Parts: sequence; C-alpha cells; structure tokens
Amino acid sequence: MKTDKHTPGPWAVQAQDLYAPIWVVAPEPDFRFVAKMGSQMGTHDVPQNEDAANARLIAAAPELLAALKKMEDVFSDLMERGESFKATRHEAAYVAILQAYRAIVKATGGNA
Repeated sequence: MKTDKHTPGPWAVQAQDLYAPIWVVAPEPDFRFVAKMGSQMGTHDVPQNEDAANARLIAAAPELLAALKKMEDVFSDLMERGESFKATRHEAAYVAILQAYRAIVKATGGNA
C-alpha cells in the first residue's frame, strides 16, 4: 500500500466552551488544525452535540484506517494460505473484508 498523505495521527478533539468551534487537531509532532466543526450547542440545522460526535469520529479516523489496513493484511494472508471466506459460514467475514477494503480505498483516495 502507498503511504498515506493525510496529517499523521493521532488526532484529538478540542473544544473551549459550549459556544466555541470544535477543533480536530494533530498535536504531535507539530500542532496542526485538521478540521473545524460547529459548537457543542449546535445550530438551527444541527442538533446539540452532533458536531461534537462528528469531531470525535473524524479524530478517530487515523486509528480506524490503521485498524482496517491491519485487518485487510490479516485476511489477505489467510486467503494466500488457501483459506476460503466465500463458504457460507465465513460469508460474513468475506463481506466485512470487502467493506474494509472499500473504506480504505475511500480514505486513501484509491491508494489501497
């Protein structure tokens, strides 16, 4: 797989108060802003705390991507050794790895 070009993780959520913007930041190695969300109070079209929940999801993105890549590597190794995931009892695992692969492609801009 190619090297990711996104800001390296881990990312964190910072919110000063209920009315201030919520920031997703990359504190290390040099502090960077990754994303800016609304406030914890919400707006006329965003319910209270939805922006905070979205910020947490965004902040988890680097770890989620790393976990999906590891999962894809493990399944690829099993398939290379002849394990079949298309059998009925393993169909859910096969579907899960396809979904993980699609998510990796989406997150990396097709660089899976």
